[in-house]
Amino acid sequence: MKGRVVLGLIGAVASVALIAVLASFGLPPSFLAAWILLIVAVGVASRNLFDEDEPSWPPARPSQLRGSAISRLAWTINRRTGVVAAPLVRRVRSVVDHRLALRGLDLDDETHHARIDELVGPGLRTTLTAREIRREELDRVLDAMDRLPPELERE
Repeated sequence: MKGRVVLGLIGAVASVALIAVLASFGLPPSFLAAWILLIVAVGVASRNLFDEDEPSWPPARPSQLRGSAISRLAWTINRRTGVVAAPLVRRVRSVVDHRLALRGLDLDDETHHARIDELVGPGLRTTLTAREIRREELDRVLDAMDRLPPELERE
């Protein structure tokens, strides 16, 4: 704020001095005042260019735009072979573990395997522990998780 007042005073003093000097050359004061007003108007209109809190140079680096988590996971599926990479398998495995844990089941506990096969169908456990998983197999796992009845509680 203080800088703006000082800048305004300097501009006013410079304007009066400029009018006095140019009037001594025979130019009419009203003509000079009109030009001074025009210069002030341009200065006020462009004040945002000169009144910055931060220096504009060097410009800030553009942020690296990263895709969403879903788009990054989609790239983990090989389109040619249909093989799903480990990050997507880990994500699906965590969803399966969570949904089974809500029902009191653990995918790694052998005593729960029969109940899990009864609940979601055979093959789900072996699919998630296989060395290589294809997209179709992963779709079957996700469909099985979607078919789980919501009213089941812990036993």
